[in-house]
Amino acid sequence: MIRIFEHDISQSKINIELMRNEIEISKMEMKQHSLEEYFLNLINKGEQYA
Repeated sequence: MIRIFEHDISQSKINIELMRNEIEISKMEMKQHSLEEYFLNLINKGEQYA
């Protein structure tokens, strides 16, 4: 799994760079999670603040 937190990079540019580096892509999803949300989730082991 690769997480990219830059909002100004298009999905096609990501695909091109992965293919140039011979990285096989089986699935790609675009989600709207921030880097901050990602780290809070890691710290809380999946539990959200109430």
